[in-house]
Amino acid sequence: MKGMKFWSVVLCVLGMLVAVACETGSNTEFPDASYFMKLYGRDGNQIGVDIEPLNDGGFLLLGSTQQNNDSRIFLVNVSAEGSVINETTLGGFSDQARDIESTLDGNFVILSVFQNGVENLDVKLIRIRPDGTKIDSVIYGSPNNDNARTVTPISDGGFIVTGETQFDEADFDPDAPAFNIFHYRFDGNLVADPNWDEYYGERGENDGATKAFEVGGSYYIFGHSSRPHGGKPSGNTKIHLQYYSVGIGGDADENITFLGEVNDDTRSVSVINAPTDLGGGFVILGTKTTSSGAVTLHISKIREPVVFDRTADELFDESISIEGRTLEAVAVAPTTVSSRGYLLLGNEVRSTGSRNIFITKIDQSAIPEWSVSLGSEEEDDQGGNVLELSDGRIMVLGTVEIGDNQRKMVLFKLNSEGRLQE
Repeated sequence: MKGMKFWSVVLCVLGMLVAVACETGSNTEFPDASYFMKLYGRDGNQIGVDIEPLNDGGFLLLGSTQQNNDSRIFLVNVSAEGSVINETTLGGFSDQARDIESTLDGNFVILSVFQNGVENLDVKLIRIRPDGTKIDSVIYGSPNNDNARTVTPISDGGFIVTGETQFDEADFDPDAPAFNIFHYRFDGNLVADPNWDEYYGERGENDGATKAFEVGGSYYIFGHSSRPHGGKPSGNTKIHLQYYSVGIGGDADENITFLGEVNDDTRSVSVINAPTDLGGGFVILGTKTTSSGAVTLHISKIREPVVFDRTADELFDESISIEGRTLEAVAVAPTTVSSRGYLLLGNEVRSTGSRNIFITKIDQSAIPEWSVSLGSEEEDDQGGNVLELSDGRIMVLGTVEIGDNQRKMVLFKLNSEGRLQE
């Protein structure tokens, strides 16, 4: 393939600059093979969105491949060193991959959104084996656009899919279009539950659900909403982080709880259940737009058990501002090996409009410890997901732009401070 670009890894804490040359279709070699940057793709564009570890030390890399107005799911099985074991293309002509999760039976489920007619994005679930072969699939959704975010496997072998929709059987107002929340439930055979209450929201609101968690006999839903709530002045349309629970029938309980500053917009992007080494609880990463127009990361943590009262639940609720950079949230991951805390993956938006992949490490009090910018001055690059390995090293999946306006899936293996070398 064509194209050559020069990369820089900017270590914000130490002020160091490491230049790396890379050509599409080949691997970047380092003196220590423990660290690398590798590209994956074919003709057209390949977008990296999620990474799932395998029992053998390798990874499944999830993304989309796009060529000639055709978009399909792109799945790459790689070794611990990033070498390709196999590549698989799944789905139809308009799939956009969103999420991959392991399932209780040792297989995996992939979530995508599928263009199922004019102004009608639907949810697609595909169950696959570890080698990427398809088991079964389903397309499901409302008559309008359903923008799916994540899929959550649950203990009965089924799944809950969350996102935002332009449809609501009861409350959506076509004269004042906004978004309401959906949470669809499927059994282990991908059959939708006909008795599940699927939609939640009010007319004129901008709501979205980012992630569902199974807790005992109910489910916690994390997302954001512009709905009025205590302490929010009348007429204030700002979007705030929210969380609530739904029962076994999908009905939302009257326990909606909000986080964030009253006069700022904060949209939930990624939510995790923190491991016991970090005290448990739920960590919410969002993109915050302040009243002055600044865009940055926002991180919140609430304790377990959740009582749905902000004063009792909140452990921290902080904006992460790094040298005045414009940062859009992508994903959050726990770190328990090298230094306990969290990795925040984002996109740094430059003055030219292009983006770099940006990683910030925070401690358990949400105080930044180091930051790394991965990318070039000219090209548009973006993060997909991040995770810490058992030896403290860091894996980052994303997308890089190369020559001839092509985009390729990229996988970084970094040390515990985000460097490509010790």
